[in-house]
Amino acid sequence: MKKFLVVILVISAMLSAAFVDKNKAQTVAENYYKNYAPASAKGNTVQKVSEKVYNGQVTWYAVSFNQGFVIISADDAVRSILGYSYNGEITDDLYNTQNPFVNRFDAFDKQIVEVRETGYVDTKAQTEWKNIENNIFPKASKAVVVDALVESRWGQGWPMNDLCGTVKKIVSEIILTSYQVSLYWMKKLLQDTNKFSLQNPLN
Repeated sequence: MKKFLVVILVISAMLSAAFVDKNKAQTVAENYYKNYAPASAKGNTVQKVSEKVYNGQVTWYAVSFNQGFVIISADDAVRSILGYSYNGEITDDLYNTQNPFVNRFDAFDKQIVEVRETGYVDTKAQTEWKNIENNIFPKASKAVVVDALVESRWGQGWPMNDLCGTVKKIVSEIILTSYQVSLYWMKKLLQDTNKFSLQNPLN
C-alpha cells in the first residue's frame, strides 16, 4: 500500500504544472531565438520583458529583442512558445483591444487561466519546456537553409501593414481581401470544368 502511494505521489509530482516566472521566460525565449533565428539576427539581445496580466494572473510574457520577439506562456502546463518574429516589433500596450495582436492573444489569456483552474497538464509541453530551457533542440533545427519564399516588404509582417502609411494600410487591406475572395470563387469555378470555362462561363 505504501509503495502504491509513493508511485501515485511521484506521478502527481511529474504531472504538476508550475508558474513560469520572468527569468525562466527570458531564458527560454533567448534559447529559442538564438537557435532558430537567421545567422544575421543571432547576435541580438533581449531589450525588455513585458508581462500580460489577465484576471489578476500573469498569462504570458513578451520578450523583445533588438529585432523581433518571442511570446512565452506563463505556465508550463501548456506549450512554451506562443508566437515569435525575427524582425518585427511588439506593441508596448498589451491591453489595447483595438490592436489585432492583443485581440488574437486574448484567447490565450482565457485558455491559460482555464488550464490552471482545471489542473490540466500537457506532458509533451513540459518536455518541450525542459528541452528549450536546457538548450536541447533537434539537430535538424539548426540546419534551416531555405529563405522566406516571400521577400516583399509591403506590410505583410507583424504588426499588419506596419510598413505602410495610414491611407495605404486601408487600401492594401481592401485589395488583399478582394484578391482572396476572387481566388476563392475562381477555385469554385474551376472545380467543375464540365459546366464552366474561363473562355465562356456560360458553356
